[in-house]
Amino acid sequence: PQMQRQQFLLSLQHGYYLDGTTKLCVKCTVIDGCEKCTSNAVCQACGVGFFLNASNLCQVCKIGCSSCDAAGNCFACSPGFYKAASDCLFCKDSMEACSLCNSSSICTQCMNGYFLVAGTSKCSQCRS
Repeated sequence: PQMQRQQFLLSLQHGYYLDGTTKLCVKCTVIDGCEKCTSNAVCQACGVGFFLNASNLCQVCKIGCSSCDAAGNCFACSPGFYKAASDCLFCKDSMEACSLCNSSSICTQCMNGYFLVAGTSKCSQCRS
């Protein structure tokens, strides 16, 4: 019984809630991005790229943002983006052919067909 209860509680933490009528674990499916809910209409925690709004629903963060708050401030950026104040900006928009970067001037990986020039943070096209 104790082991079943632990497994039950663990399942509730990973996208399930206890249906009070049927006494069954039901997967949170109605609310997009919801990882923990108390019913199919009330979310408690959202997944990566979402934030919990005042209505207990998950809303998508801005493009390029993997973690944000309800005000739209980004805390972490998705790969291919860098943090600038409370936003995430696309690496490729700041540096030509850059696919991964740490800032608007530091490229760490170039797109296919380009290489990172030694001693710089710039991408240069490969010669054929």
